[in-house]
This record gives sequence, structure tokens and C-alpha cells, in this order.
Amino acid sequence: MSKFTDGLRKVLGAVGATGIEMALPGPLGKIATGFLAKALGKAGATEEEIAAAVSTATPEDIVKIKEAEQEFQKFLAENDIKLLELDNADRANARAREIAVRDHMPAVVFAVVSTTFIGVLMWILKWDVPTMARDVVMMMVGVLVGKWGSSVDYFVGSSAGSKNKSDTIDAIVAKK
Repeated sequence: MSKFTDGLRKVLGAVGATGIEMALPGPLGKIATGFLAKALGKAGATEEEIAAAVSTATPEDIVKIKEAEQEFQKFLAENDIKLLELDNADRANARAREIAVRDHMPAVVFAVVSTTFIGVLMWILKWDVPTMARDVVMMMVGVLVGKWGSSVDYFVGSSAGSKNKSDTIDAIVAKK
């Protein structure tokens, strides 16, 4: 995943543009980026210019980002595109490949990531992180947590059902 995608996904997730956020690393990434660029008045801008505009978004820009999310969701519905189904199909293909070729590498990667995750957490809890390195260490821990979560999702599935439940509850609360 590119630096552009990583940074954008964090901001988009924070403002509730989860459809665009989910689409960025996948085959619909360019389309999602186009909706975002158009909403921010940056049509034809480079990825770096769009990332800069999102990272320095004003409250008015956040409203535009949310409107872009709504337009993107409308586009997906009109074209019968289901991001969760695409994500699940991708995971199913990876699992089918693993079974077909009897590949143990995903399990090895999971074991290494899990062991590293636990080791780093134990290290942080036992020893103080030097002040000069605190930001770098915490950034690395954040990346490690994300990769560990992705590894768990691969083997046991994601919490998409929980997210759908939360979205439904949010929609009901918003109507009141």
C-alpha cells in the first residue's frame, strides 16, 4: 500500500468516509480517488495534492468529503458493486490458493507477526521507550497492530457483521 493510500485511509476513516477508505487499495481506488478529488475541487490533481488537501481539510472540506462518500455509495449502488463482497472474494481466493498449493507461508507470516506483536508489547510494558525514539516506535507499533489485525482477519474473518450492526444502530440514532 502506498504512503498516499495509508495516510488517506486514516483521515477518511476518522471522518466517516468508510466506502472510499475501503476502496482505495483495491481495484476501485482510482474511481474513489476521483470522487474525492472532484468534491474537493481538485479534479486532475496528483495523489500527493489530494492527500495534502485531505490532511489539511477544513470543516467545510470535511462536509465535502462526506458528500463525496455519499456520491460514491450512490455510484456503487447504481452499479451493483458491493465492496464487502469484493473484499471477501479476495480473501477467499487467497485461501483457495493456499489450499491448492499447500502453502504454509501465510501461517508462518501470521506466527511471525503475532510473536513480534506480543514481543514488542512486552518490551514496551517492561522498559521505557527513549524519548527521542518514542514517535518512531509508536508508529511502528501502529503498523504492527494493523498487520496483526489483517492476519487475524485472514484466518478467522473480519468483524464486518459487527460493523454492519454498528452502522444500523448509528442510522437509527441519526433518525431520532
